[in-house]
Amino acid sequence: DYLSLLNYGCNGCNDEGVYAEILEFKKNASDDMFASIIVEDATREAAKGDKLPIVVYACPVDGAPIKLANNQFNVAASGTGYTYADGIVTIANEASSPVEVGVEAFGKSTKLTVTIK
Repeated sequence: DYLSLLNYGCNGCNDEGVYAEILEFKKNASDDMFASIIVEDATREAAKGDKLPIVVYACPVDGAPIKLANNQFNVAASGTGYTYADGIVTIANEASSPVEVGVEAFGKSTKLTVTIK
């Protein structure tokens, strides 16, 4: 376990008394320490061609949800009606409702469901 800290580029505290900002907390994680994963705004409406950022949280058995970095969850690069790259789901021009985007992390799965408007 470690904390990655970034100071504000000056000596001492800033005006609010903050010397460092926690950027990342890493912990050795195993599949059994998480009860589930969730997608923020898991049900959305979008038009063909829209680009939707996807945000995923892991829910520990005994703690608050943890926002995952894009490299900590898996989404198929393309599926029926979408493509995925770098945290962005792009709704294909040939998509039909609903578009379901499967997400996996820590042995758990969930989905983003997009209704085409």
